[in-house]
Amino acid sequence: MVTSSVYSTIEVDDFTARLFKIHQQIVKEGKSQSVVCGLNRSDYMLDQAEDGSSSLKQIEINTIAASFGGLSSRTPDVHRHILQVAGQLEQSERILDNNPAAGLARAVAKAWELYGSEKAVVMFLVEEVQRNIFDHRYVEKELWNRNIPTMRRRFDDVSKTGSIDQDKRLFDWDARLMMERSLAVKCPDISTHLVGTKKVQQVLAKPGVLEKFFPHQPQVVEQIRATFAGLYTLDMGPEGDTTVAMALAAPDRKGEDMVLNECVGHLLRTKSSEHSDGGVAAGVAVLDNPSSSESLHPSLLLQTKEMLKWTKIKDAHLIHTFT
Repeated sequence: MVTSSVYSTIEVDDFTARLFKIHQQIVKEGKSQSVVCGLNRSDYMLDQAEDGSSSLKQIEINTIAASFGGLSSRTPDVHRHILQVAGQLEQSERILDNNPAAGLARAVAKAWELYGSEKAVVMFLVEEVQRNIFDHRYVEKELWNRNIPTMRRRFDDVSKTGSIDQDKRLFDWDARLMMERSLAVKCPDISTHLVGTKKVQQVLAKPGVLEKFFPHQPQVVEQIRATFAGLYTLDMGPEGDTTVAMALAAPDRKGEDMVLNECVGHLLRTKSSEHSDGGVAAGVAVLDNPSSSESLHPSLLLQTKEMLKWTKIKDAHLIHTFT
């Protein structure tokens, strides 16, 4: 499915094409490691229908850019303190508990355990200038609390020092291909990385696709499909022409064995309605906390509790997701 889904994308997007080339190479050689750890974040926005009803719609699922699990573990205490100082004690008690950092660390710890060596180290591969370092640190601390050692390496560092021994054990991380060829547990592996592309998610939204993964389970398919916001192709051809025509007509419309699978927390971002972008790093949004309230419609409150979550691990697959 990955191959057919991203085929049109790799013709025009060099980054995805490079990832796909590595994917093809690993498929050809065979995987060295069956355990995969995934720390995923599923993003939703509130959709209000013309009849005034509200529901949560999935905008995307992030299989690699799943940040703020660490920082969002600390914001409940920050907001409770602010409300207490402001004399809003009752309101401060309504802030929901949240600790995704601990849950994400559980997934990584399980991957470390399945690797099967007490000498194994969890490595964070980071950029030269890492703006989100404190988000990582909370997860690192949770791992150290479990006596699991961690290290941080920059891309430049591993390019100079990375190597694999004859048993494909990874001494340090080099290029992505070296990582995929190694015995290390990847988070994510190359296949999961590609699954996070918008193109794959767009294909999943097509009629008949979910049924392949949930055969004879029409209610499950209906529940999942009800959360899709709608993803449409812009490929050249009749289908892409239909998408363009629809956008012009409505310009305001936006559009293996599992050994561990848990939802471990939530993330709420708030922005001004004057901004179309919702990025915290871009400076137009902030990390926020939901407050329990009886004024919420019961169905929306239930939906919120079910969807504001994180997930975790596969084949021995670790998949932690965070909404």
